[in-house]
Amino acid sequence: MLRSVTAVVTGIFVLTATSFGIEAAIAAVIRGTASGSAASSTSAFFDATMTAYTLLCVAGGGYVAAGIARRAPRSHAAVMGAVELLFTVGAMVQLGQAGRAAAWLPGILLMIPAAVAGGMIRARQMGCADAATEIR
Repeated sequence: MLRSVTAVVTGIFVLTATSFGIEAAIAAVIRGTASGSAASSTSAFFDATMTAYTLLCVAGGGYVAAGIARRAPRSHAAVMGAVELLFTVGAMVQLGQAGRAAAWLPGILLMIPAAVAGGMIRARQMGCADAATEIR
């Protein structure tokens, strides 16, 4: 049980740290300063870029969660994705971005599949025979 909790929490930490790091780098490039928040940008290009790097970070978090969990790697990655989904919807509401739900929707819809994809990659690397069908 402790390994499962550690796997999910570490996966969320990894995806959060990498996502915020990428956002800070993009903000520095776009605005010329790392102190501004790129989250306030409303361009379609920025929304698409943010969705792409967020999903890559979620897949990375699923990969890490699956590696730490060892047993049921895809299930742990899916749980990590579900927890992150709840955090993302909460952030959208908290930031007053519900009016821009269409910009958030692609990432929300693909969050769990991205986490599972990362978990599946790790499961195959670990030699799990049932890496493609393991979710119970």
